[in-house]
Amino acid sequence: MEPDRFRESRQAINRLCDNLNVLIEQNAVEASLECCREAQSQLERLSPEADDEIQQRSVKNLGIKNQTSAGPYQ
Repeated sequence: MEPDRFRESRQAINRLCDNLNVLIEQNAVEASLECCREAQSQLERLSPEADDEIQQRSVKNLGIKNQTSAGPYQ
């Protein structure tokens, strides 16, 4: 995937993970579940488009971040 496009997608997923953390702190269960689903969906679309080792590692790290943020809410 083109580096700029990949970066934009990665940053969008990062923002969703950050929003997810805020929603969890606010005990907004339904909103946090939806945010988690959206982040996972975007991550699943990004994963097959990772062209090189750096992009693949970035996708893996985003997956870990999303799982860590969501915890038992997944």
